[in-house]
Amino acid sequence: MIVGVATLIVAHSDYNRPPVHPWSPILWIPTMLWVALGAALLAVRLAARRKRAAVAGPVSDRAEGEERQ
Repeated sequence: MIVGVATLIVAHSDYNRPPVHPWSPILWIPTMLWVALGAALLAVRLAARRKRAAVAGPVSDRAEGEERQ
């Protein structure tokens, strides 16, 4: 949320200069922060899924109806 607010402030601020071009380098900073946040969340989710799979073990090792203890 902070990154979104910062993006709006930077994009709509008036510093008595010409308007910022949409692909200005200053707008890349919040964009890259959003991308980094998404990548971090994806990595955490995949790590949690991999950890659950390791704890459960492969399905083929269990007989049908038998639970892992």
